[in-house]
Amino acid sequence: MSQKHVPARASASSAPDQTGADAFQRHGSIRKVLHSLVGNDSLLGKSAKMLDRPKTKFEDETYSEYFREYSIIFEYNTLCDRLIPGLYVIPSANSCLTWYGVMFIRSGPYSGGVFRLTMEIPEDFPNSLPPKVFMDPGLYHPAVHPSTHELNVHDVFPRWSRTANRLWQVLEYTHSIFQQISIKFPLNKDAAELYETNKDEFNKKASECADKCAADTLSSVYHDISDAHFIRFSPFEESVHSSALAALLTSTRNTSMKEQAAAAPQRGDGRPLGLSWVQMGSIKPCSRPETSLGPQPRPVKHKPPSSSS
Repeated sequence: MSQKHVPARASASSAPDQTGADAFQRHGSIRKVLHSLVGNDSLLGKSAKMLDRPKTKFEDETYSEYFREYSIIFEYNTLCDRLIPGLYVIPSANSCLTWYGVMFIRSGPYSGGVFRLTMEIPEDFPNSLPPKVFMDPGLYHPAVHPSTHELNVHDVFPRWSRTANRLWQVLEYTHSIFQQISIKFPLNKDAAELYETNKDEFNKKASECADKCAADTLSSVYHDISDAHFIRFSPFEESVHSSALAALLTSTRNTSMKEQAAAAPQRGDGRPLGLSWVQMGSIKPCSRPETSLGPQPRPVKHKPPSSSS
């Protein structure tokens, strides 16, 4: 009569008798509970190694750098969609953390001025303080420091939120200081006091400042800056710029738009009505007659009459 051999249960504390391919090894981590046949280069082995390996400082910095770069690309694309009037901005060719800008002011006490700005973005953006904005050295304004030329941004954006704040908001605020003068948080106290006590004199100084800054855009000092993306201006030269000007004035699209505008219905003062579906003096939708600039009627498909049986 043969006896059946029942294998003994091995407890966790007892040492196993098996050796070779069926042995298990414990070394204190998830990676070590692998069968001995599983090689170190397997997918499971690599994943387990990554769990064991602590993240190095170099990896954190590399990830942060790429994350910051994509954040700034998103910010710049968003700025391009905002279309702030009179503002031209381009990142530096040497660093995406520096943006160069020029503002053309068309109204207010600084009307006719051309003002440069430089926006410095912190290295830990977007988990950072607000960016710094430095204005044209010749700008006389209550919100601009007379020595450092830094715009007061921190009182408007006391804390920077990566979800609520955007760089275009800083630039839009920078554009607004030329039309809406505020002395709530002045960095140039003399300019703030003059604006509060004698607005006529302030407007005179602001106009002089606008003329000076517009003339300084042609200064040779700016041509010495080595950054390839720095915005430079040069006086109009017939031999250099005439062909580009002619192309702008005689382009097919501009001519077409001018012809369409001339053929469009006019207001009482001679101005065109523009793109509207509402007749002048009426509130009824689609009451305006069809024009070359207005909406085109959709073709109506008439169904053939059904034959009666």
